[in-house]
Amino acid sequence: THIKGAKLDLYSSVFRGAHRQGENFTTDAFCFLLQEMLRRETDAAIDLLNWICFDTENVFDDVTMPVVTTQVRSGTEGVPDICIRNETVFVLIEVKKGSDLSPGQLRRYHKLLKRKREAEGFQRTQRGLRTALDASFDEDERPDRKPLRWSEIERRLSSTVFQDPVLSFLASQFVSFLKGQVMAAEQVTWQLVQGTKSLVALTDMIRQALDNLGIAVHQGSS
Repeated sequence: THIKGAKLDLYSSVFRGAHRQGENFTTDAFCFLLQEMLRRETDAAIDLLNWICFDTENVFDDVTMPVVTTQVRSGTEGVPDICIRNETVFVLIEVKKGSDLSPGQLRRYHKLLKRKREAEGFQRTQRGLRTALDASFDEDERPDRKPLRWSEIERRLSSTVFQDPVLSFLASQFVSFLKGQVMAAEQVTWQLVQGTKSLVALTDMIRQALDNLGIAVHQGSS
């Protein structure tokens, strides 16, 4: 059913029915788009996956096609959100939308990657992070590729020209979803930081004005 003047928002419409699994939904929607890209426009998909996983390196190619899967169970090391792999490369990506990493999370993935190299002979392994907010982690947990913000992925997808009309539609809908549901968290965080700075500056100005008037300011205790 189409209502005249209404704007179609595919992913957000589905998301409303899965709001309690928001982070998982974002992961699944993104992986679905990547899988469709691999199926419909391989070159564009490989170009995007190389950028996501390795920045400027071209590690994946159309000879040993990468496979994208979600929620890969790995025993005691946890459940990484996204796995991108082919015969020689194994990449794990943790997705964060509005939460931070749990203690030791990326360290556990490092152990999993080491086990994969030793047991299955992968020539290259990588751990990455996709986040809406700045994530905190210890130095030994630092991802192998700089953490990507969802806003960066949105800009990359927006600048990609797809020849397949179905894929073009799916990508544009996912971009709209990111703008409305995920990237809003970045905007709220930025506004909160700026608002806090403004509040501190205003407090300092009031304190200075009171000092100039010879009015003592006493800080209460809680």
